[in-house]
Amino acid sequence: MRSVTDDTGDPTHVASTTPAGDDVGATVGVIAIAVGVVAVAMPLLTGALLGLWLGILLVVLGVARIESLKHQPTADIRLVLSEALRATGYVLVGILLVVFPLEPTRLSSLLAVLLLLDAVGRLVGVVRGTTELRSALVGVALVAIAALLVVSWPSTAAWVLGLLFGLGLILVGSTALFTLRRRSSRTASDRPESTE
Repeated sequence: MRSVTDDTGDPTHVASTTPAGDDVGATVGVIAIAVGVVAVAMPLLTGALLGLWLGILLVVLGVARIESLKHQPTADIRLVLSEALRATGYVLVGILLVVFPLEPTRLSSLLAVLLLLDAVGRLVGVVRGTTELRSALVGVALVAIAALLVVSWPSTAAWVLGLLFGLGLILVGSTALFTLRRRSSRTASDRPESTE
């Protein structure tokens, strides 16, 4: 089993040496990117329908992140709890959006909280020395996007909210896939070559 020092703070944050764990991590990354793309495209819809669909997609993403924890071999409970907290945040915000449609100002603040959860998890990992510097850059980018959502810049128009939040999720998903690709190439180079 590899150490957790190669943690990058993404949804697949704990090093996995099993193909099943990598498959689940890749699935989480793809789902995050898909939800981000849909969030960017969906503001063409209006009102409660936007909140309903975004809520459903957030619940799916949160459940996928929780499911990925089953395939993460780790002894560090802090990493598992950190990811469980972030995944639970996605599920709870998704349920809230389905049950209680929000106006754009409140919606932007709620979406900012999700991005801040991911950002804080990444930045804390860097401070503790369990994540790489690249994760800090992603964390800073997520904080910047969350700040734009909170101050409603450039506006509270649905397309702006969808664009900013979608970009944040695309960043999270891309980081997850990049980490898995990097880990699999590193694992492949660590395998001894057969001498037949």
